[in-house]
Amino acid sequence: MLFHEAMRIGKTIGLVFCAGAAIAVALDVIRLIEKGSYLPLKAGTIWAVIDRPSLNLTQAGIERHVAPWLWDPVMLTLLTSPLWLILVVPGVFFLLISHWRRRLRMMP
Repeated sequence: MLFHEAMRIGKTIGLVFCAGAAIAVALDVIRLIEKGSYLPLKAGTIWAVIDRPSLNLTQAGIERHVAPWLWDPVMLTLLTSPLWLILVVPGVFFLLISHWRRRLRMMP
């Protein structure tokens, strides 16, 4: 019973991430039609709009307490990536894991 609940939660998380990615793609398409050029929503831009102080705190914490190289180039690459890409990767991962575990359990 616990296994099925965990798989259902994983599938739900995957679907939420994929739905967010679909919304981000839709917004990118709307912006493409309006402006005539492709300017994707960036993950860092959305984070800054939602809560800029936490973005600044995360940068300072990573640079001071973890490793400066982890912020630049790793985190900056993620933050300047299109939002849909950042959302679809974990979404597909969760969906594949929940599907893979179900198939594994069905094998004789």
